[in-house]
Amino acid sequence: MTFSGTGIDCPRGQRLGPGGPGAPLVPADPYGEEAATFMKDMVLQHEVEVEVEAMDKGGNFIGWMFLDGVNLSVSLVEAGLAKVHFTAERSNFYKTLCAAEAKAKEAKKNVGFFRVAIFCVVFALLCTIVSKCI
Repeated sequence: MTFSGTGIDCPRGQRLGPGGPGAPLVPADPYGEEAATFMKDMVLQHEVEVEVEAMDKGGNFIGWMFLDGVNLSVSLVEAGLAKVHFTAERSNFYKTLCAAEAKAKEAKKNVGFFRVAIFCVVFALLCTIVSKCI
């Protein structure tokens, strides 16, 4: 089962590229391996609760995951390994996620991730603007 946490933007670890086994690996995003390790350490061999909100085109479940009542999306953000995504605004966890992000930034946890994420957003906006002007 593939599960994606909702309400956060989390870097991805190294993964198989298009074409499946034997295809070149897609390199990890900055802090992607740290985020993957963080989650593996939290959930492997533990009983978790999952609240599924949706399913994407690829059949992946999207929602919230809890370990002992703790929202793991909030834990990732608090550790500086994810940032709040605008889709969280509609959730009951938005204020908690924003507080966790502020706490991570104040503690300067994985500051590089926030800089990389901001750069990617600015770069994407610039590309959109340029493509509209051409």
